[in-house]
Amino acid sequence: MRSGFKIKKLALLLTGAAVLPQMFDSVIMQYRLILDYFGLEDAGMVLARGVKDIGDIKESEFLKEAYNLGLSIT
Repeated sequence: MRSGFKIKKLALLLTGAAVLPQMFDSVIMQYRLILDYFGLEDAGMVLARGVKDIGDIKESEFLKEAYNLGLSIT
């Protein structure tokens, strides 16, 4: 099953209200375990911390980071 995927790379886009870096650690750990289990390459991560209210993401650099990450994936 693991070798049957056409996908070779995976990226993580994560948003949350938390501002402490360690608050995303468990999700990042699960992401890395998935990469290892399925033999996928990490294409990158955009971790948008402090995104709580409507419009917060628009006033940040996270959208640009996500866009640039998308452009970098081949």
